[in-house]
Formats: sequence, C-alpha cells, structure tokens
Amino acid sequence: MRRPKPAVELSILALSILLGSTSANAKQWVCSNQAAEISCGKTGCNVAEGFTPMSVGLDTKGKMSVCAYSGCWEGKASKIVKTGSYTTFYSNRLKWSQNEGTGPSYIDASVTIDRRQSYATMLAAGYAHPMTCKLN
Repeated sequence: MRRPKPAVELSILALSILLGSTSANAKQWVCSNQAAEISCGKTGCNVAEGFTPMSVGLDTKGKMSVCAYSGCWEGKASKIVKTGSYTTFYSNRLKWSQNEGTGPSYIDASVTIDRRQSYATMLAAGYAHPMTCKLN
C-alpha cells in the first residue's frame, strides 16, 4: 500500500482532533480512499491516474467530516440508517472548515460503512469513492 501524501496525513490528523472531542461513548470511524479516486458527473465517472486520497470521519453520535486536500467539510448527519452490517450516514449540509479554499462552502454527503468488513462507499462533492476504514 502507498504511503499517504502529506495533505492526507494532515487531513487524518484534523479528523483525529475533530472526532477526539466527541463523547467517550461514541465510536469513531476513519476511512480513506487509498486505492482510487473516482469523480462523477452527469456524463459519467472517471478514475484518476494519480491522486491525493480523501478521508472521512464519522461517529455514532452523528458527527461527520469529509476531508480533501486543504480542509474538511464538517457537520452533523441529517440521518443515520442501520440495516444488517451496514450503517449509512447522510448529511445535506456539511460546512467547509477553512476560511479560504477551492471547494464549495457546503456539500451534501452520503457514506455507507460495512461494519463487518471495515470498508465504505462515499458520495460527496462529485466523488464516488471506495474506502477502507478503521474503528477507533
């Protein structure tokens, strides 16, 4: 497996700090797309040749973070649905955490985690990523 680029290491550090402030009872998922970056639009999807992985942080209390390159979109899940081994987190308004940035100020996001296999799919900001996860 490739070593994450410095921007990803910063994103993972930011996720640890953000999620570390949750209550002691909340379990925290941290996921990233180490294998592929897939961007999608109305005309189809493309897999990037080289990329900087994104990361996602989720906790059982509903806190969400979607991090890319220079910052994170953060907020509370609008809805959490559990069925079988899957948990899906939905948010219709995650806010960009940085004062400046190239991304949109707000995004909608959906992340489905397979709790048994520790992998996820993320749909957010024009991306459709398969991700591997760790439960902290």
